Amino acid sequence: MLYLMVRNLVLMVIAVTHKLSPIETVERGFTPLAPLIPGVTISLYTFIYVIVAIGLGILLHEMAHGAVSSRFNVKIKSGGAFALLFLAFGGFVEIDEEELRSRSLAVRLAVYSSGVFMNIVLAYIAVALVGLALLSPQLTQGLLGTTIVYVVNSTDAAFKTGYVITAINGHPIASVYSLISTLVP
Repeated sequence: MLYLMVRNLVLMVIAVTHKLSPIETVERGFTPLAPLIPGVTISLYTFIYVIVAIGLGILLHEMAHGAVSSRFNVKIKSGGAFALLFLAFGGFVEIDEEELRSRSLAVRLAVYSSGVFMNIVLAYIAVALVGLALLSPQLTQGLLGTTIVYVVNSTDAAFKTGYVITAINGHPIASVYSLISTLVP
């Protein structure tokens, strides 16, 4: 991610100094990065799925720490989760540190690594679900598309603000990035 940001910064400086168009900048390797904005960069339905997935991931990560602690009879003091306006998410399981330190290295490693192990399991499940979605377009039909936010100098009724582009010449459009890659050869 840091590499993309530095490369984009360099390409932006080149684009400004050489007065390149946005298309020419993308052709030189600029990778558009945009925040997830419901209704602009992703549909509202996709945003809801992202929020639920993040919340579920945090919950399962912390539950894994708690389950492994319970399995080895390590006392759990408290636990919880929070969300702040869909911008910040978090969770915790407070394990009795004194009791955990008195356990063997294997038990401590199991408790500490259980959250990461759950993240890996969730990643495999996510990849499998994406694979299923790619095999069955009917499942993702409502999730695909890029919303048109603004139309400049268009008398064509085919493009209006609020319309959703789902495909161009048979190529599915899942996001603004797939739209750019389809439009820029």
